[in-house]
Amino acid sequence: MGAKKILLILILLFGEAVIIVGFLHFGRNLDSNILALNIVVSSLIYSLYFIDLFIPIIDLKSSHKKTVGSIGIRWFTVILYTIAAISAIVILNISYSFLFLSQLIIQCALLFALAGGLFFSLIAADKVEKVYEEEKALRSNLNEMKNRTGKILSKLELMKDIPTDVFKRITELNEGLRFINPNNTTRAKELENKYLITINEINDCLLDTPFNYEKIVEVIQQCEQIYKERKHDKR
Repeated sequence: MGAKKILLILILLFGEAVIIVGFLHFGRNLDSNILALNIVVSSLIYSLYFIDLFIPIIDLKSSHKKTVGSIGIRWFTVILYTIAAISAIVILNISYSFLFLSQLIIQCALLFALAGGLFFSLIAADKVEKVYEEEKALRSNLNEMKNRTGKILSKLELMKDIPTDVFKRITELNEGLRFINPNNTTRAKELENKYLITINEINDCLLDTPFNYEKIVEVIQQCEQIYKERKHDKR
């Protein structure tokens, strides 16, 4: 355990000690059960704000950032619970004389509301992850199309005596693929798979000796046509 971690734990323990000592000092006239309840509730509130120091709410290493989708609900719930629980402690112990059982029921009800809010924040996080996975699946073929076209373009850059129009058309094709939107239709998937098969033919054409200009132009035209059909497929 690092020095920073140890220091952080000591600071948190000191804060918890301040809470306990404060209640023991200023709540001497309270019933022991009510005093214990107040300490437990206050300690819970305290821990809600510092738990992220040990378990960060946002994992920067996570590609889908699913916790970002739940942070608003979570903090709204925690802040609302904090206000309600502290208000309950103050009102029930100062303004009115409530029995321990009544205070326990009220605090348990607030705790139930907190648990419900945190549960819905987890649902929101799972929803973000599900949307991310669906988006990732939709983009898998598109990313592969860009990847294979980019590799062919890189090969052309290293080859000598490549006709200018061939290089230009592959470059335009490579640039145009960036503007295709994900689509979950059967037609879109068919076009994407067809493009991947056709683009591989261009790669095969580059291995021909001598260079078969007419054949590679024909295959490029096929890729361009598939690209246009896929780009305008918005159903």
